[in-house]
Amino acid sequence: FTHQGRELPFASNITINDAVTPDIDPPTAIAAGDGFSFWIDVGGAPFQFSCTATDLAGSPIDFLAPLVFMSLSEPATATVKSAWSSANPACTVQGTLIAYADPAAGDTVLKTNTLFFDTEVLLASPPYPTKPFVPILSQAVVSVPTLEHLLGTTTPITIALYSGYLANDLDGNAGVFAELAQAPLPMAFAANQSGGLGTPNLQVKALTARKGVVAGEPSDAAAGTLDPTAYFSDVNAQLFGCIQISDLIPISQITMKAQAGPNAPTIRTESQPNATNPTTVVTKIDWKPQLQSPPPGNVTLTFTPSGANASTLSLQATVTRNLAGGPASTVVSGKLTNFTLNLLNVVNLTVDSITFTSQNGSKPDVAVELPATNPVQFQGALGFVQSLASALPPGIFGGSGPSIDLGPTALKVSFTLGLPTINVGVFSLEHIAITTGLDLPYLSGKPAFEFAFASRSAPFLLLIECLGGGGFVHLIVDASGVQMVEGSLEFGGSFSIDLGVASGGVHVLAGIYFQLKSNYTDLTGFVDIGGEVSVLGIISISIDLNLSLSFIIANGTKTVQGRATLSISVHVLFFGISVSVSVEKSFSSGNSDPKMGDVISAQQWADYAAGFA
Repeated sequence: FTHQGRELPFASNITINDAVTPDIDPPTAIAAGDGFSFWIDVGGAPFQFSCTATDLAGSPIDFLAPLVFMSLSEPATATVKSAWSSANPACTVQGTLIAYADPAAGDTVLKTNTLFFDTEVLLASPPYPTKPFVPILSQAVVSVPTLEHLLGTTTPITIALYSGYLANDLDGNAGVFAELAQAPLPMAFAANQSGGLGTPNLQVKALTARKGVVAGEPSDAAAGTLDPTAYFSDVNAQLFGCIQISDLIPISQITMKAQAGPNAPTIRTESQPNATNPTTVVTKIDWKPQLQSPPPGNVTLTFTPSGANASTLSLQATVTRNLAGGPASTVVSGKLTNFTLNLLNVVNLTVDSITFTSQNGSKPDVAVELPATNPVQFQGALGFVQSLASALPPGIFGGSGPSIDLGPTALKVSFTLGLPTINVGVFSLEHIAITTGLDLPYLSGKPAFEFAFASRSAPFLLLIECLGGGGFVHLIVDASGVQMVEGSLEFGGSFSIDLGVASGGVHVLAGIYFQLKSNYTDLTGFVDIGGEVSVLGIISISIDLNLSLSFIIANGTKTVQGRATLSISVHVLFFGISVSVSVEKSFSSGNSDPKMGDVISAQQWADYAAGFA
């Protein structure tokens, strides 16, 4: 063998068990010449020879293989090899465990369904004093328990022996022995499968003896290094749903790579109590990476780099499956310590630790520890909230700090600052309230920030003599941008006069309401004008006109809605009558409005046009 036999995962001989075959089909020569090599067919199909080999763990391996007979006088060895390689016949294995590298080095035993062989040609032309070729493994279709347990799939994958392993044997780091023959296989985690803190999604490329499945380039794993951008190349490999995990791993500024030892997750599967007579299969994930603060963005995460309070991230998961049947048992835990989360440069949340545990997919148990003082701080455009909270007596807004709700799926921090009514002469400002909040989801979402000045149910009120108004503003943003802006502003005036024999008054009110979401926009303006007059209490007349216009965008459809309502009321002594008339019209950019052909037929249009002939 060119590579000391590593290219064939069998320790000694391959024995062909069939001493006699059925009558074979008339042979057809593969190559013209003095030799005579042919496929051994029976009934128009390759005959499946029963073969037995011994793998690197000393276990007998039975498989079925089609064969080519090659004459000892065959001069066209390369032609025969090419014919075999082009056909690439499959050798069937009945789900047997095969060791593809030294099993003492770690997880190198895989359940195998199919083997594909090729040959190394030793002698190019006759005479052949010994065998002119040896068989080597080309590919194998195997089941990887780690992927099956974590992804919930039983789809086999095709592997080939890693070129670095063939040339140099198992490396002293991860022990890479095989790589996937097809495109990288995505291994995606739901957040509740990975400790609730992040999703270390991988694009699996290779199998190793000591680290299990690995992503990135196999050569990096063999060298004990890791390129974070290649290893965690999945765009959904994130922390808190918005920070790329590849940005958390510190790298050398010389090699631009990180140490694989602590930074690559260890994902391994082992049979218990032993590989020979297993009763359970256990898959374990262990990940404790080094940390660096990622680049600032809408969400900025700051870690403590060193010292007794250095930031740490850990993830452990265990999946245990009983081979006798029944559902798998899972235990997942994760912990992130000593970090500060800044959202949009307006609010800081300092966290001592978040700990997450879950068993068998049940409701997670989350514990959050915050500093005793100032866990939430406002800055930038909302710095005035922090200043007001420090300057005003705590009783005014109901407490000395924020409200903190540690729920099973999210940490919710809210802060409401209420101010007393301000009266200065004819000026009055009431219902002043500033509300801020921060939601930090543990399981699947992005941090979200909320700010409100007053509210829809309790708008602020502003009065200046006979003029008044009010409204509210409500804003929700997360790491991906603005999720909702809602607000209302109203103003108006009322004037009245009483001359004894007659009295009356007029009012004018106007306002605007707006709501903007990712797939919905509503902008509405209104004007209300009215007046009344009364003479000696015998005759009274009132009139009111309300006009409103709305512009709505919903799921890509734009609609303009207009409405006008006129109300008139007349009272004479004991007789009174009121009349109200409304008109409403909508114009849409969608397909809801009828087309001309829907309301008039071709004959009707012809008759109409004929009237002008």
